[in-house]
Amino acid sequence: HADATGRLYHKNFNGSRGGVSGSGSPIVLADVDNYPLDNFPGTEDIDRNGNNLFDLGDAIEVAHTDSWDDSLPEGCRPHQNADGSPQSPPDPFYLGGKCYDGLRNYSQVRPVVFDGGYAFGKPFTTTPILPGYYVVQASTPRGADGADLYEIQQEEDKNVDFGDAMAISPQMLPPYCVGGLATDGTVLNNGVSPHATGDFLTLFSTSDGPIDIDPSVLGTRPGCDFRLVQVTDGKNAAADFFMFTETPITGHITGFVLNDVANEFATGTPNFGEKQAPSFVPISVRDYEGNEVYHTYGDRFGNYNAIVPSTFRINTPMPSGVSPNMLQVCLNAPTTQDADGNWVPEPRHNRQYTQFCYTLDFKPGQTTYLDTPVLPIAAFVGQNNWQLDCEYPSGTPVINFASADGNAGPYVSASNRRLTIYSLGNVAVPDPLADTSIGGGTTQQLITRDFGFRAPGEAAGRIWIGGREITGSSILSWTNAAITINVPSTIRTGQLRIRRANGMETVHGLTIT
Repeated sequence: HADATGRLYHKNFNGSRGGVSGSGSPIVLADVDNYPLDNFPGTEDIDRNGNNLFDLGDAIEVAHTDSWDDSLPEGCRPHQNADGSPQSPPDPFYLGGKCYDGLRNYSQVRPVVFDGGYAFGKPFTTTPILPGYYVVQASTPRGADGADLYEIQQEEDKNVDFGDAMAISPQMLPPYCVGGLATDGTVLNNGVSPHATGDFLTLFSTSDGPIDIDPSVLGTRPGCDFRLVQVTDGKNAAADFFMFTETPITGHITGFVLNDVANEFATGTPNFGEKQAPSFVPISVRDYEGNEVYHTYGDRFGNYNAIVPSTFRINTPMPSGVSPNMLQVCLNAPTTQDADGNWVPEPRHNRQYTQFCYTLDFKPGQTTYLDTPVLPIAAFVGQNNWQLDCEYPSGTPVINFASADGNAGPYVSASNRRLTIYSLGNVAVPDPLADTSIGGGTTQQLITRDFGFRAPGEAAGRIWIGGREITGSSILSWTNAAITINVPSTIRTGQLRIRRANGMETVHGLTIT
């Protein structure tokens, strides 16, 4: 063990070590108090690199925790034919041994690492670690400003408030925390200061006030970034360091959207032989009140990922003490929230598929894998099919809504007879002549149709309420987006009907009251 934070110490001529202030400075022991062996100077106190300083070069070993992102699995085999010959044409998703999960390459098991793992000694490294006592120190990751990003969990840090009492076996006690404080209570000058627990658990309080700390751990306690580890023959010695952030780190999502009743026959997609995946489907993540916390889209092959708020709630009766953040993941969302919190139409909503919302759990730093299918609700959905066309022909006037002055709807009062009718305008609809053999398998291809009231250069049309036509000065304005009229006092109620100058009429209308 050495000081992994880079603190420097010198070795005195009598074998003791002190701070860089001078040869007479207090003794600093690498293993804090040499408990229980009292073996100073031990193997951990040797100036291994001969520079008369206690630094990283004096450590028996220095390691960094593993990272999945920095050590991705590799060496996977390309897709092969039944006789073992290479596929022709070659697999477009096999890039020099790149591994991916898909039916086309079946299940390939490769050696990988997981985030946070570390090891000392053989067979993980070339250094033999002999039986004995060792001190292992963990240094938390640091940001660009040099400040620690994480805190190491200690006695006063809140974990479990209530729940089943755990019976701890003395045969599996974790390694002692020995940072700055000897196991007999002696405060040491080893570059790490002990800490006072205070009277209450840190971070959070309850509605009844702060939570008292167990009296058995009150007072000055050793730092848990140093742990005393015993190595014995035939047994792995585990030294786990638990780190956290005061603000919980985000939860992670990776998932895919699939059409559960269709197969993918295009060999150019990673889903070949699996279910088809609608492309570019909008995905909305919402909290328990329905507020949108994240909005994203699937890619060409139905895959998506996201980061979402996690949780600091510690209120479940289980040993882990962590209550997940429950969020709804809504597939093929028809709306999204703008910056002002207003719900607006989602232009990529695909009306050929269902809308599904799944309630799922998210925890700090955990990746939740989502298998989130949708189902077709139109005929001839999918690759190599003509897209079903249920929309009106272009040029058909389509009413979006109508509103009288002072009213949020088509109610015309006796004192206010002005009514404005709004059109759908230009609308993107599925293209019935689209070539669906391209894309990710089920990419919805769109065309624009005119569902307004008046095209450029077109004359105004005609309008009726019930059997009465509105004419002359009662028509105040007529544009593609809206028509404004004064409803004659002799008209009480009736169905609204609009005919454009091109001769096409509204198919569905609304009743004016």
